[in-house]
Amino acid sequence: MFLVQFTINLTSLIIRTYFGLRRSKKFATQYLHELESRFNGKFDQHIFNKVIKWNSILQHFVCNSFSDLYGRYNTAIEEERNLMYFTTTALYDEIIDTKSLPINELDELFYHPEKAVANNFEQAALLHLHLELLNQVPDKEEYWTVINNIHTAQKDSIKQFDSTTNNEDLLSITQRKGGYSLLMCRHYLDLPKSKEIDTCWYMLGSVIQMTNDLYDIYKDVQAGIETFATRAKKSTEIESIYINQVNQLFKSIKKLPFPATKRNKLLTTLSAIPSFGYIALENLKKIQGNSRELPTMNTIERNKLIIDMEKPQNLIRLIKYSHQLTNQNQSI
Repeated sequence: MFLVQFTINLTSLIIRTYFGLRRSKKFATQYLHELESRFNGKFDQHIFNKVIKWNSILQHFVCNSFSDLYGRYNTAIEEERNLMYFTTTALYDEIIDTKSLPINELDELFYHPEKAVANNFEQAALLHLHLELLNQVPDKEEYWTVINNIHTAQKDSIKQFDSTTNNEDLLSITQRKGGYSLLMCRHYLDLPKSKEIDTCWYMLGSVIQMTNDLYDIYKDVQAGIETFATRAKKSTEIESIYINQVNQLFKSIKKLPFPATKRNKLLTTLSAIPSFGYIALENLKKIQGNSRELPTMNTIERNKLIIDMEKPQNLIRLIKYSHQLTNQNQSI
């Protein structure tokens, strides 16, 4: 019975996502070009690609899945809000990564956008989108709380360039960056408030950020960025930290105030996200082999750390882990 339901849910997700991704990418491309015309500028190509890719994926894998708990999919307005958010996030991350704006000016931009003055195209687009979202979210007080938390986490992320930062702080930064970033998306959906759902969004965001860290080991090492994945000496240490966070996500799904059938459908969808992480963990175990510890990260060749998810064997692994995780954590 479980296998039948899992197959139905997975097939429905694949079909819905396939057609939804094409439509979302087309809409996002048009929207970004309109912003370029409006503010007389042009997005860097990597920002353009980042927005289109992640907006489309999270729109259908995450946002629609939570709306589906209430028996519907996202409205056009909700989809536009999330696109505005992912564009804002991409521009904000670029400012943080390049340190192109002093912290006091970045604070002014985010906390007092109505007074801030843009110095270039990117800042003008960022201010516009930030103000638009502030005007549209139903619960401005809670939204400001989340904005403050993610802004604080992003500023704290400078500690990831410091080798003396302890492991607990590194993990906290990762969890807060991912958790609060995704929790912002909840505010763009016109759904009833729920502490249980907010917790689920936060836990999922933390898993997504930690999964990204697993896939970005080579890039982070080259950039001098410390994460839980680059810091650990053994693959088992990385596995333990990651699985603990994944288990927190699954516990939060079980606590959602919905029938078991709805929770299990959401579980089928969301289990694909940590499944990516399990593939990366499998790869790290392979790299360590029979040795007591992993090689020093900066000595590992790029081709050993980069995982090609277009390979058929990795897609098969993804489905295998999704099936296992769904089976192990389904509600009765």
